[in-house]
Amino acid sequence: EIARKSVTDSYLSYAGAKDSLYGLTWGGVTRTGIKLDTSYDGEDGGVYASGGYYGLTGKNVAKNTMAEFGAGAYWRAYKTNDFT
Repeated sequence: EIARKSVTDSYLSYAGAKDSLYGLTWGGVTRTGIKLDTSYDGEDGGVYASGGYYGLTGKNVAKNTMAEFGAGAYWRAYKTNDFT
């Protein structure tokens, strides 16, 4: 996945803010980057993993980067015959 999305962790990161006294604005952070997902689904269970790397930019906000990783496994607790 290649994506550009708004950061919605807080009101400031999503919508930004304005200082009416000095006229300064900041916030409105955008996350731009790539995420890769993979998985294996076997008969009795499976595994999955994902990883992503993003650049974070916004108005009067220090540039930053973000990485995310995740993995997991599952198994089927109950299995029935297929009805076709």
